[in-house]
Amino acid sequence: MERTHPIVIANPKPFRLILRDNQDEWVCTTEQINNSTYDYVRLHRLTRFIDVDLYRPFTLGLGYDGSLILPFIEQYADVNLALDEFNRIIACCFVGGLYLEAVSPSDLSLGQIANCGYFRHERPFGESGELHRAFGEKAAGDLLNIRLYDPPQITSAEFEEAYSAGKDVLALAPTMSPTLLVTAFSYYLTAQHREALTHAWISVEQLVEVLWREKVVSVAKGGDIPKRRKFLESQQWSLAHRVELLFSLGVIGEDLYKHLNVARPERNDFQHNGAPPSKNAVKSALLGIADLLGLIAFSNGQSYDKTLITRYLSQSGLPRTPAIAPVRAEQVRRNTASHWRRIKPVPGFSEWDGDFETFEDIQLQRIDTGA
Repeated sequence: MERTHPIVIANPKPFRLILRDNQDEWVCTTEQINNSTYDYVRLHRLTRFIDVDLYRPFTLGLGYDGSLILPFIEQYADVNLALDEFNRIIACCFVGGLYLEAVSPSDLSLGQIANCGYFRHERPFGESGELHRAFGEKAAGDLLNIRLYDPPQITSAEFEEAYSAGKDVLALAPTMSPTLLVTAFSYYLTAQHREALTHAWISVEQLVEVLWREKVVSVAKGGDIPKRRKFLESQQWSLAHRVELLFSLGVIGEDLYKHLNVARPERNDFQHNGAPPSKNAVKSALLGIADLLGLIAFSNGQSYDKTLITRYLSQSGLPRTPAIAPVRAEQVRRNTASHWRRIKPVPGFSEWDGDFETFEDIQLQRIDTGA
C-alpha cells in the first residue's frame, strides 16, 4: 500500500492546466464532458516539483489540474502562513508575466499526496477547492465540466521561467509585501476598487521607501552631521514630500509623478472620509507600481518590462473562462458559439408550458411613477 503525506493545496484563478511539456497534452471531447468519461486520473497527477525557495529541502508541487502544493509542515500549518507563501510565489509569477490572481483562504484545501506522485483534495475550504475536487471525482456536472474542454494550458517550464523572472525583480524591493502587490491587481480586476487602492497604495509607499533609501539616504552629504541621517530616515518625510524631492532630483519621471498625483488625493479622501475611489485612481496607482518596479530594476542594472503587468489593466489578454449564458438560438451569430445545450424551462419565461405554483404577494405589480 502506498504511503501518503498531508499537503496544503492552493487553486488560483484562472483555471488552467500545467503540463510536463508540450507532449503532455490534454484531450477531452464534448462526449466525454457530457458523460463524465474524461481522464480524471490525470487530474490527480503531479506534473513536477520546482524550487521556489521554500524551507529546505522542500519544493513546490505543480499539479496537472493547476494546483499549487505545499507540504503540510509546521511552517505552513497556520493558514495565514501558507497563504503568504502561496501569494509570494504567485506574485513572482505575476511580475514575471504569468497571470495568476491572489489566493484567499477559500482557495485552499487540505489533502494527501502519495509517494507515486498522485494527490487528492480531501478538505476544500471554499468554492475553488470544491471545483477541483469535483473535477477529480467526476462529480461537477456537464455545465461546469465544460471548463475541461480546451482549457488554458501552460508547461511547468513556463511557470518556472515566470517565477524566476519575477523573483529577480521583487528581490530588489525586499521591504515590499508580495501579497499586497498581487492582491492589489486582483482586486482591481474584480472591480473591488476600495480594496485595490488600499493595497496598491501601501505597495507604492513600500517601493518609494526603497528609492528613498537608495537615492537620498545612502548618498546624502553631511553623513557625519549629528542626527542628520536619522532625520532623513524618519517618518517626518511624508510620501508626498519624498515623491516631490525624488522628482526634483530627476529620479522619478513625469509619467510616474502624474500617476501618483492622480491616485494620492482619492486615496486620502477614501482613508479620511470614506469616499469611494474611482477606477481611474486605482489604475493610476497600479501603473505607478509598475513604473516603480521598472525604475528600481533599472537603478540596479537590470531591465524590467512593465507591460508584463500593465497589459492586464485593460482587461484584454486575460485567460478567462469562456462565457456561458442563455440566449435565443436566432440571436447567435454564425460560428460564434462552440457548444450549446437547452436551458431548463422556468415559469414566466417563453419556454415554460403548463401550470406552476405562485403566490399573490410575490407577483410583481406595475408602478405608476407619474412620468
